[in-house]
Amino acid sequence: MTIDPPGEDAASLVVDGTRTAFGVESTVWAGLAGPVPLRVLDRVVDLWEPDLVAWAAETADGGAPSVPAGARQGTVPASVFDPSEEVRAELEDDLDALRAAPGLPEAKGTEKVVSLGALLNGLPDLPVLGAALGVPQPEVMRILRGSVPLKPGQVEAVASATGLSVDAVAKTVRPLPAALVAAAEHPRWRETWIRRAKRLGVSEGEARLSGGYGTLALAARETGGAEPDWEGRLRQFLRGEDLAGSDA
Repeated sequence: MTIDPPGEDAASLVVDGTRTAFGVESTVWAGLAGPVPLRVLDRVVDLWEPDLVAWAAETADGGAPSVPAGARQGTVPASVFDPSEEVRAELEDDLDALRAAPGLPEAKGTEKVVSLGALLNGLPDLPVLGAALGVPQPEVMRILRGSVPLKPGQVEAVASATGLSVDAVAKTVRPLPAALVAAAEHPRWRETWIRRAKRLGVSEGEARLSGGYGTLALAARETGGAEPDWEGRLRQFLRGEDLAGSDA
């Protein structure tokens, strides 16, 4: 859905400003419907009534519903040079970028993950790995044991230093439980991850990744075999980080 700049096509619904919180015409691009990861969402900006939502859903599924009151069907752009064509192209690029947003590695099935240490079988030595990864020896040990994940870029660095394939190294990253991934990628935590990324000087994806594994490690220390309350564990981990940051 877009507000400004204005644009529309034949698969759009142009909703009058009286029916939105924005106070101006809003275009629903039903022809661009498709999945995006939950992790890229942020906050609710408006609540639309059921008839508008139903129109969008039915049109996206290939139907031809009646146009709701307070709205009109979009029109075909006059030519390929019409400003609406540029708006649509930019939206398609934005959606591609959202769909490519880095996600947390999620455990699927019961496939066993071999740790990086077991895969390397002692080669190369710790100083070589530390230099390749740009981290101190204690951090190298944690990576070898699988207690912390390889970050973006480190997989390639390990592959280059060891002669292993990038694919083989990537498979040593222990995936996170699906319930933890669902909790960490919920929109309620977007602002938290953004703040954490700024504090650590990393990307939002890296902040979420290290936070996810930090939460996993916290749960491993404090629970037995029962499935943890991942939402609660995540909240506890982040609260502890906030307190440590304030002390620093």
